[in-house]
Order: sequence, then structure tokens, then C-alpha cells
Amino acid sequence: SIADAAGAIEFEAVAIVAPSPLHTELALAALRAGKHVLSEKPLGVSVAECEQQVLVARDRSGRLSNVDELVVYSDLRSDVADRLREYAVFMI
Repeated sequence: SIADAAGAIEFEAVAIVAPSPLHTELALAALRAGKHVLSEKPLGVSVAECEQQVLVARDRSGRLSNVDELVVYSDLRSDVADRLREYAVFMI
């Protein structure tokens, strides 16, 4: 499961690059596993999802949750993905 993967492997942060309806599920699993989170826009698909993520991030002392621009359709995305694979960075 996502929660198992987030807790089983030692890394500090997760970049969420997934379809928008999955952002909250992925972010919450990572935050609850003690990871920092960088998510593409939107943070969630509803105000309630966004509020839930903010509350969980606040409860995880020292964990950051941030939103970045949408790059799913950008050529830069594939360049970054290629470089990450070269350096064997684990991505969820």
C-alpha cells in the first residue's frame, strides 16, 4: 500500500506528481509516515481535502507540505524524471 511504502523506505520527502484526485490520499500517507510533501496543484479537489492535509501537516512537527505548479504537461517533467531515475531516487 502507499502507507506501507512511505513508511518502509528511508527518504525525507515525497513529490506528488499524480492525477489530482489522488493528491490527498498520497499526501496524507506521506505526512503520516513522517515525510515532507511537495504536491502539484491542486492540493486537493475540495476545500475539505485541503483542510485535512493542512491539519495533518501541522500535527506532524517539523514536516512541510507545499504546493508547486502543474508540470504534468511540461517537457521539463520528463527531463526531471530521467535525471531522478539516474540517481535512483525513490518516488511514489
